[in-house]
Amino acid sequence: MKDIPEFRIDRWIQAQIDKIKIPLQGSNIGAWSLSELQQLDPDEPILDYDLPLTYGTSAGSVKLRERIAALYSSPENGVTLTADNIVVTPGSIMANYLALTNLAGPGDHVICLYPTFSQLFAVPRFQGADVSLWRLRKRADGSGWYADLDDLKALLRENTRVIIINNPNNPTGAVLPHSTLAALLHITSTTHQHTTLYSDEVFHPLFHAPGSHPPSLLSLPTRTRTIVTGSLSKTLGLPGLRLGWIACNDATFLRARVMKARDYTTISVAQLSDAAGCFALGPRVMARILERSHEVRRRGC
Repeated sequence: MKDIPEFRIDRWIQAQIDKIKIPLQGSNIGAWSLSELQQLDPDEPILDYDLPLTYGTSAGSVKLRERIAALYSSPENGVTLTADNIVVTPGSIMANYLALTNLAGPGDHVICLYPTFSQLFAVPRFQGADVSLWRLRKRADGSGWYADLDDLKALLRENTRVIIINNPNNPTGAVLPHSTLAALLHITSTTHQHTTLYSDEVFHPLFHAPGSHPPSLLSLPTRTRTIVTGSLSKTLGLPGLRLGWIACNDATFLRARVMKARDYTTISVAQLSDAAGCFALGPRVMARILERSHEVRRRGC
């Protein structure tokens, strides 16, 4: 039986968690309490206390999926997503697992930006795909890291099925600019039309670097199958809700592949998490949450 590799950083954190006084290992904004969250919009209750605690809708409630879809829709670019383009999951780690297990296998080649969250390259390898690492380069002046497109082009093969990025990057904080995203879309719309673009955007839209920031990969116009994963954990400070999602411009892929795999994992996210997620992603509340998140980013604590 094939053994999945150990997720070493998570194992290390779990072994140390009870000894930690100052949790420097974390990468999320400090968590909100329910009472703090409610104060952001006192007139709109987070929870309906008459809500039946039944199983929720498998893909997530329509209201929640519509609010997530709105994060990626871009009328100026001609990009409109609907609830059908979203699958809600228990955290982005489940989103990544469900999507990546359905994209590549034996005989396929995958390119993954590196360094990054190890799940992004470990899961395709476990599925039997050949994974090449697109290594970030350190800037000559020591000011940060960048992705070199020539390095990517040298890794491309005829059987490259997926290009995986993480933007902004964990752990370096490097940002792939709009020009790099556009170049990736050009590659997958010309010489590699069979290749899926995959972007883990769990830290979007928190950027450390000054200046203009790129949009989500999914907000750019393309015919390429593009997948983005995200969650409420990192940027919004709500990791306890365990709420993530897969967003994809190919609704058929979500319905025919992801939801089939989903049936073998979790029936739905918790009704309470779904409701709290809808509240947090409301335009007024989300703006206030992000305001605090950006302030924490600026202060560094």
